[in-house]
Amino acid sequence: MPALSYDGTTLVLTTSDRPELATGRHRLFISSVVGLRYDEQTRTFRATAPREAPKLIEQLVDYLTRVGVDCQLDGRSQLELNSLQKDRDVLVRAREDGLGIKQKEFQSIEVPGLVRQLMPYQINSVMHAITVPHSANFSVPGSGKTTIALSTYAVLKKQGVVSKILVIGPRSCFVPWEEEYEGCFGARPRVLRVVGEPDHRRFLLRTARDVELYLVTYQMAVNESRELANLLQTADFLLILDESHYIKRLEGGIWAENVLELGRYAKKRLILTGTPAPNSLVDLWSQFTFLWPSKSLLGERAAFKAQAEQAESAETLKDRLEPFFCRI
Repeated sequence: MPALSYDGTTLVLTTSDRPELATGRHRLFISSVVGLRYDEQTRTFRATAPREAPKLIEQLVDYLTRVGVDCQLDGRSQLELNSLQKDRDVLVRAREDGLGIKQKEFQSIEVPGLVRQLMPYQINSVMHAITVPHSANFSVPGSGKTTIALSTYAVLKKQGVVSKILVIGPRSCFVPWEEEYEGCFGARPRVLRVVGEPDHRRFLLRTARDVELYLVTYQMAVNESRELANLLQTADFLLILDESHYIKRLEGGIWAENVLELGRYAKKRLILTGTPAPNSLVDLWSQFTFLWPSKSLLGERAAFKAQAEQAESAETLKDRLEPFFCRI
């Protein structure tokens, strides 16, 4: 029986007892469609550091099942496959819940520790953000997106869903987040700005565990991607992209690629911007794929780009995304 293993870095399909998989149409599919390279010496197909490991595992299992070949998955491979399938199930429920919330008018919401009164128009946004597992707020500047995000955090913390916040944004957002936190809860946050020399930054990220609010720029998130990935696995994080249009590039954007990878480690994800598509609808792909890494929402890059460039796609796309964002 072929065996599929994944150690977080390398995906390996061992075919020694099924040599026919290394020939003909089987090899063509595994190499050309899935993207694993065959090693003649070890008789294995391999992909090193694949960004889309869960999707590749699913493609391999589906193909082998179709051709009547059973495959044994190791623990990590099975975990990745289960996570992908769970994400899709959650997306279906989120679509229903998101639309339901947006069709209601809530008069109040209890936010633990909040000393600032929410404006009536902010209440529905908080309800939406705590109901939809991973969501966007595209409200106009001045509408209180940071207050909405902090209120969402407080409710989710009380529910035991999250315990810390990591904000990735421009450097100019650091002071507003600290000030808004104090304005919302009447106390300064236990905060860490990820700045300074590399050794100092890494020391703080590895040792400062009493922090509640972490503030990181997009550039620094790239520089400290490994440390941040490790950090996100130490607690249940709400990961927020502030001014999320900074990752709008569909292709070749290192900031976007980095946060798409980091997003996988967060318990809950939220994006904030008043200008989600400053150039075109194509700008939305990276932002919503950060929220839903399985790509079940907007699909693969090339297919989405082709669709978004069609003149009639705007309304179709809006209908698809409607449950997952709110806007004041």
